[in-house]
Amino acid sequence: MSLRIHNEEQLSLRGSTRAPASLKPLHAFRRGRVCEEETCETVLSQYNEGDKCWQHEPARPFQVRVRPAGPFSPAA
Repeated sequence: MSLRIHNEEQLSLRGSTRAPASLKPLHAFRRGRVCEEETCETVLSQYNEGDKCWQHEPARPFQVRVRPAGPFSPAA
């Protein structure tokens, strides 16, 4: 479904909407879980599938996904 919205400056914003039935529900975990690090009392989000908070989670390699740049066009 195509959607056209006008904001305060009367600029036309275009986009599309998704049918709610096409969205998958998020998996939720038990509420009230606490980081398993001994001295940490951080309550984990119900959407965090891990057993540790962000501070105690082991470091992982970070991958950046970038679209290739188009042809170079110098600024005029």
